[in-house]
Amino acid sequence: VPPMDEQRKAVNSSKVITERIELKRRINDNLVETLKTIYRDSFAGKPFETKSLVDLCSKIGSGATPRGGKESYHNEGISLIRSTNVHDYVFSYSDLAFIDKTQADALSNVTVQTNDVLFNITGVSIARCCIVPPDVLPARVNQHVMILRPYLGEYMSYYLMFTLCDSKYKSLLLGIGQSGSTREAINKQEMEAFTIPVPAISEINAFGTKAATSYSQIRNNDREIAVLLELQRILLSQLSSR
Repeated sequence: VPPMDEQRKAVNSSKVITERIELKRRINDNLVETLKTIYRDSFAGKPFETKSLVDLCSKIGSGATPRGGKESYHNEGISLIRSTNVHDYVFSYSDLAFIDKTQADALSNVTVQTNDVLFNITGVSIARCCIVPPDVLPARVNQHVMILRPYLGEYMSYYLMFTLCDSKYKSLLLGIGQSGSTREAINKQEMEAFTIPVPAISEINAFGTKAATSYSQIRNNDREIAVLLELQRILLSQLSSR
């Protein structure tokens, strides 16, 4: 057992790190909540023309799990995004899997690109939705995650994400997912046919500009949180190894 003064120093340092992490997470939560308010004020209940996702997206499709399942994953390489990584409005880096080039080549048809919208299509996390962060690329998705790639790029991606996460459209999507006879699932044809309101491009761009600025800060905070978590892990492991 390390001397008491070393234990106190380690505990105090860990506490400072934890408080910093919690602060950054609260900032991120507040940024998302602010954008949700802006979205509702800008678009909710307004009589926009509706369009199906197949008319808005150049790609709608999910992937597959490499042969061997979890045992075939690696500690580094090309990211394999799974449903556990996709949360509403945010990407979770926890438990991110990696595959090698050979495995990735077999999934080349579901290569994730910058600003792709990720959407869960099966299981308890069905209908969760976020935008892929740039530092996860290169990446592929497995069979539980669908790629939605808007023709109009980044700003439309933010609008699409906030629309699919909005309570009204979330309820509709959950209803589709629960209509199957065996399990919760949404298939490609159902997503292609799903319709959403589409404001003028100028309105989408105005919202997307604000969202892009906020998400730049969110991603900076996420990177700092990752560093702090690793620092905390090292600190505690050093203490326990003495």
